[in-house]
Amino acid sequence: MPFITSGVRLAVGRAVVGMVVGEFFTSISGLGGLIIKYSNSFATDRMFVPIIVLTVFGVVLTELVKVFERKVVPWKETERMTF
Repeated sequence: MPFITSGVRLAVGRAVVGMVVGEFFTSISGLGGLIIKYSNSFATDRMFVPIIVLTVFGVVLTELVKVFERKVVPWKETERMTF
């Protein structure tokens, strides 16, 4: 079970990156599309808004998976405290 939860935690970050890269190539209206649109028009201030939203989204999802991991695999927390 600890290996599964660790894999899910790693997959969350890669899923957010994959979602944005997919939107770079296919979307016009998603967050990736907004980043491309604003970077092409040199609107740097507006370009950082979707980047910050994606960063917060990734951090929140990772923390949610950590909370889930603490609930499902409580003995792993004691292993982390010994190191």
